[in-house]
Formats: sequence, C-alpha cells, structure tokens
Amino acid sequence: MRYFILSLVAVISVATIASAGQIITIMHKTTSLRADRQFFAPTIATASYGDQLPVVEEKGGWYKVAVGDKSGWVYSSATAKGKVAVTAKHFNKGAVSDQDVALAGKGFNEKVEGKYKKENPDMNYAAVDRMEKVNVSDGQINKFVAEGNLESRGE
Repeated sequence: MRYFILSLVAVISVATIASAGQIITIMHKTTSLRADRQFFAPTIATASYGDQLPVVEEKGGWYKVAVGDKSGWVYSSATAKGKVAVTAKHFNKGAVSDQDVALAGKGFNEKVEGKYKKENPDMNYAAVDRMEKVNVSDGQINKFVAEGNLESRGE
C-alpha cells in the first residue's frame, strides 16, 4: 500500500510539473481569471485576446495561470495551447468578433459551419445566435449564486 501511495504522489507530481512551464494564449476578447475553478468564482484579474500566460497548474479543464503577482483560473475553452500569432487589428476595425477568433482558433470557421448546417438543416440556428449574444456580468452571477444558495464544490 505504501508503494501505491508513493507511486500516486509521483504521478500527480509529474502531471503538475508537466503543466508548469506550458504557455496558453487567450482566444477571447477578454476573459476572467477566477479565484477558483468555478464559473461563478470571483474575478481576480482579466486577460485579453492574445495574452500569453504561463500555466502553473492544470486541473479538470481549467488552467491556473500567473498574471503579474497574481494567479487565477481560466477555463480551457477560452484558450489555445502554446503561443499563437495573434493580432488585434481585426478587433479595431470590427471585422470579426472574439467568438469568431476563438472558434477559428479551434478549427471552427464559416466553411465548417456551412457544412454542419447542411448536414443538420433542422437545427434552430437563430436560437443559438440569440444565446451567443447574452452577456452575464460578474454582478449578475454573484446575485444568482447568493439567491440560489449555491456553495463551492470544495475541491
């Protein structure tokens, strides 16, 4: 049993060390770095499109990253692994949205979307478009958490 526990500790240590030194790039116009691995955890800092951040730890689809003298958690869907050549000129001209950039970075583009729509003609794309426009502030999330008596997972 002792060797099993030592082996388990070694595997966890190697996984944590493997994450350390890794770089991620923020692929949304802005995203919150959270105090915990929860979408309703308090925001401790924000990161912007193209920011390249060092990974301190990776756990359950979340990256703990260092920003200055702070560290916080960002969900992997807002990022791309490694350093990505990015430019803000498209944002300045309003040519593309942050969602467009994020989806393109993950291989989802107009061509892929067109093919998907052709293969799934009965999907309600207008409803998806409406949902994508919903923006929920941290204040609204905090109110929802308080009113719903939601608690931390304690992980």
